[in-house]
Amino acid sequence: MAIGDIIVGVDVSYSKVSLLMGKVDNFNQIQIIVKTSKECRPYENNEINPNVLIPALEDVVREAEEESGLKIHSTYVSIPGDKTNIIHGEVTKSTNDKMSGVTIRDVIGTIIETTAIQVPENQVIIDIIPDKFRLDNNVVVKDPLNKKSESITLLSQVITSEKRYIENLKKIFDEAKLVIDTFASDAFVDRVFYLEGNELNENVLVLNVQENETEAGIFLGNSYVYSNTFKFGGNDITNNISYINGISYEEAEKLKQTYNLALKSYIENDNNIQLTTSMSNEQNIIKISNIVEIIEASIEDMFMKVNKEIKRTGLKDYVNGIILCGSGISSIMKSDVICKVVFNLPVKYATSKNLYAIEEEYYRLYGLLKYFSVKPYAKKVSSNVSMKTNENILNKVLNKVKEFFYS
Repeated sequence: MAIGDIIVGVDVSYSKVSLLMGKVDNFNQIQIIVKTSKECRPYENNEINPNVLIPALEDVVREAEEESGLKIHSTYVSIPGDKTNIIHGEVTKSTNDKMSGVTIRDVIGTIIETTAIQVPENQVIIDIIPDKFRLDNNVVVKDPLNKKSESITLLSQVITSEKRYIENLKKIFDEAKLVIDTFASDAFVDRVFYLEGNELNENVLVLNVQENETEAGIFLGNSYVYSNTFKFGGNDITNNISYINGISYEEAEKLKQTYNLALKSYIENDNNIQLTTSMSNEQNIIKISNIVEIIEASIEDMFMKVNKEIKRTGLKDYVNGIILCGSGISSIMKSDVICKVVFNLPVKYATSKNLYAIEEEYYRLYGLLKYFSVKPYAKKVSSNVSMKTNENILNKVLNKVKEFFYS
């Protein structure tokens, strides 16, 4: 159990760096200690820019330390889905004593052995997500503890990332005097935050539209099978309104928030709008429908791009529904209707009770802390332990994955 542990999480997205510190209470819920963020562009040409990320990290850590009165030495890190890959692992291990039933040591042994599976040469394991276990009678169970079996086979999702990317990220965090505890994929963290109840057992696409990027994750029941990050989001809608009408970004954003509708057919009164920053005297008065048409076309285009990519993977046929979320479209009514038409699948907005736990910009980090606080069979989740400095960088990553499951 992680009760009493203090966990620190950092999210390095394409548009900002955020930090959240929380304590796991007696009900295994996250009690927020401090939260802070800084808008920046940590990625340049899809590569990390240390000149941007290091000062941003130093800023959020300094603010968090000043507010909390605590010294931050290490943190968990959430990274975009397009920086990760999913390998489906299968490892079999004999149990110590069939008659005594499967023990926690047996389970941890299979997880540790999973860290030794072969991965592409340019990849490193950053996380292992236990899915289910198969007993020697071929019965598949979620939790094998105390079941009588001569062996157990762990079926898991092994999350990898490019070695060079992880090396660079760790070096940058070292420069900011932070040790990385371990990593998690944004798409899986989104599942932890946005899904609850029966949704966790369904075959769903979680579509998280942020301001500058859209995170897509596919889950077939408990199995995590796909993640990707698309470089478009709510700001693209604003940019389109700005460009087409020849107005400032600020005015375009205000119009988007004021006439926050994604379908022209739902307009009740198509009144005139006076543009205040238009460069053309001929276009300083437009209709509400002109704004809504741009919103509609922009959202449709984003969804069509995601749908095309998911169809290309062959996974679309396995998805039974879509959970729609994210600050990029959460305020735009009828976005779910466009999504339903484009994907030809049932769509609903996320309704998790976690939505009321914290401000929207920290949703992902709350999910990150929640994920590690309830990680199955983990024995150590606190962020206040520094890593040894004489280990190879990539060995550090793998050893932290292993360390999760040592008692």
